[in-house]
Amino acid sequence: MVSLAQNENTEEKFIFKFSFLWLLFWLSVSGFSTVVLKKSGISYDQNFLIFSCFFLAGGLLNVKVFYKVSELKRLLKISFITKLLAITVVFGVLTVFIGDHYKLKPSLIDFISKHGVMFPVFSWGSFISKTCDIFYQQLMLWTILSRFIEANVNKGKTILWVTGLFALLHLPLLYFFKWFGLVFVVPSLIAGGIFSFFILRGRAGILISVIVHQLFYLISGILMRVF
Repeated sequence: MVSLAQNENTEEKFIFKFSFLWLLFWLSVSGFSTVVLKKSGISYDQNFLIFSCFFLAGGLLNVKVFYKVSELKRLLKISFITKLLAITVVFGVLTVFIGDHYKLKPSLIDFISKHGVMFPVFSWGSFISKTCDIFYQQLMLWTILSRFIEANVNKGKTILWVTGLFALLHLPLLYFFKWFGLVFVVPSLIAGGIFSFFILRGRAGILISVIVHQLFYLISGILMRVF
């Protein structure tokens, strides 16, 4: 009984410690993106190369710090990369096509430009930046999920915990984007669970998770053109 209690206590300490450091890393990357890059006039759309490299570097650093680069190399097989690129190209063409033929209202363009939320513009620049942002987020989720499972944390508990963390991470957006932040905060309440469920199913699940993530931004941009 004492041994069991000690094991549970050790598990809780691991979960809290790892989660705290992981949250700190994510918030640091997101904070730098919002407070430093965007506030400096670096555009998500026009300066997409800066944002893309920043998010990809953040994702790789996350794997280096919190997990294993060797496991990432094992994940990124040629077949996986090919499918990921194919999915990305399909979403890119569809996104830009919609952006060219169905324009946002000028008032909304002014609002998103002011707050640096450029993904609804549906240009190649904003799409590339957002895609690299999505890859970064998926890598972050893959890292914490993999570490929890390796530490023998129950799969159900892992999904619930990561779902809560993912929702918590989106709350600061209400401060930066006001009511517009609800576009991200409300879906995040369940998105973390959906992403976690798929990611834990392996490479095919990760691809599905990326597709779901891309669909969210595509549908959001379409809805902003309809209403």
